[in-house]
Amino acid sequence: MKQGFRGWVPLALMVLLMVIIGAYTQSKESSFLSAFSLQGLFIAAIPLALAAMGQTNALMVRCFDVSIGALITLAVVIASFTIPDPSSFGGVILGMLAVIGACLVVGLANIVLTKVLGLSSIIATLATYSILTGVALWLRPTPDGSISLDFADFMLTSIGGLMPVGFLAVAAAAILGDVWLYRTGGGLTTRAVGLDETSAGRLGAKVGWVFVRALIISSLAAAAASFFLSSQVLVGTRTSACPTR
Repeated sequence: MKQGFRGWVPLALMVLLMVIIGAYTQSKESSFLSAFSLQGLFIAAIPLALAAMGQTNALMVRCFDVSIGALITLAVVIASFTIPDPSSFGGVILGMLAVIGACLVVGLANIVLTKVLGLSSIIATLATYSILTGVALWLRPTPDGSISLDFADFMLTSIGGLMPVGFLAVAAAAILGDVWLYRTGGGLTTRAVGLDETSAGRLGAKVGWVFVRALIISSLAAAAASFFLSSQVLVGTRTSACPTR
């Protein structure tokens, strides 16, 4: 019980810091806690939260995926081609699948570079980052290509004009992920692989699969983040992206 309490202390301190900063900002600017302002903050937090969750999955297996920010940028650029305005419902679905497919290809490339070729994860994903940045620049040297407004409206749907449904979904996913990580056998295996993959492998853990799964989840998180970011910027641009770049 005591150990579980200690595990929540960093999160509690972070929440306290956010409350203090929010209160100070409100004291300086009375519109900070308005519905419009809070909705904007929640929407902006969604892609950042997804990127953080993707990177956390990689870090759990001691892999530093520094390419996720560039991947989100490229995915936004791809969305400007595959989900143009206007698009039919079927066209939006196909466009989203194209973005997901591209992200999975990048994830598989990172897996090959690290696990098959044996490169350091930092070097491998830094190389991937550079390539993705170059491809995004090549595809959209200047901002262009409007993204479907219907798609954007759906992705940014809010409850009561304040709380985005996407934010609630991401928060729920984070809570479920935490429960899975610390309350299930699969989570224990993942933590064991991150701690010492050789010993975990000797005890029967599928080390290779755990590593592959982590980077695939990281790529899928990047794809999801790009959908929300695309809905915010509504244009294909290599400068749209996530501060994780």
